[in-house]
Amino acid sequence: TVWTARPFIMQVSKPMAAGGDPVRAEAFERAGRESARFRRAEQAMTIGFSMVLLGESALRVITVWSHPASSVIASSLWSQVLGIGLFVVYFIILRIVFIPRVSREVDALMPAKHVISE
Repeated sequence: TVWTARPFIMQVSKPMAAGGDPVRAEAFERAGRESARFRRAEQAMTIGFSMVLLGESALRVITVWSHPASSVIASSLWSQVLGIGLFVVYFIILRIVFIPRVSREVDALMPAKHVISE
């Protein structure tokens, strides 16, 4: 969905970004339609998410194949730990790099009395 009008992360992040505020939800929608910077950030987050999922899959396969069949439980647990690590790194990057950028784009499209500063 990276190159569609509504990338995957844009779909799933709207409720969190709006926080139940219909004015902010509308600003989020407008940012998706009007701001190329906002769309690029949403596309980058979607690409990052897909890379995490692919990386997590590859780590599972490598981890499970690198252990003997008798230790399937241990290798399964290790593959989950590595996958969780990838997701943690992804969410840290989102929080530090991307969320502030998209928040500024949404804030720029909100009425002055509704802008929420972080």
